Amino acid sequence: RESQFAHTFEDFIRTHGAPDALLSDNARAQIGQQALQILRMYAIDDMQCEPHHQHQNYAERRIQEVKKMVNTIMDRTNTPPEYWLLCLFYVTYLLNRLAVESLNWRTPLQVAHGQRPDISALLLFRWFEPVYYYDPDHASFPSASREKTGRWVGVAEHKGDALTYWILTDNTHQAIARSVVRSANVDNGLKNHRAANSSPDGGEPSNPKPIVLAT
Repeated sequence: RESQFAHTFEDFIRTHGAPDALLSDNARAQIGQQALQILRMYAIDDMQCEPHHQHQNYAERRIQEVKKMVNTIMDRTNTPPEYWLLCLFYVTYLLNRLAVESLNWRTPLQVAHGQRPDISALLLFRWFEPVYYYDPDHASFPSASREKTGRWVGVAEHKGDALTYWILTDNTHQAIARSVVRSANVDNGLKNHRAANSSPDGGEPSNPKPIVLAT
């Protein structure tokens, strides 16, 4: 929402530092008094595109690429449409860590912070991959498994260690942060049949509910 721009911009500065300039499309939220106060506080230059000339804003093209990639990934993985926002977070996380020719084959984060980002968290799982995650709170020996089934939906960047992930649970359809995760795409010797049979759909998500981020 445009009304949330000021707080979002402050969060961006808190995470990545103040940019040299803010290039906007003349949206009221981006040229209003709240935005102007932030620009003055951090000595950020402000620039606006000429009306009806969206090509002057380089972000417009990048936004198109993000939308296209989100649609492609959801198509290829049969992701329910309710989870488009989680996929959007994943794509932006991914693109910020991919080298770009226009940046001399550096990543956006490398240009912004001066060092190459660690991509280890992206190498273990793919989007919406079936996984088992460790859940000791709802297990009793020997009647219940300590592993539950879910879907891998991204890296929990500000939770736990570097290999903490967002897992969309099959039983509650909530996105929870977990670090003890393994792929469910395994042979019969490593498959957890009790965990798969603990949900009515055998581990496959059905009737998705609105996303809730839980701690």
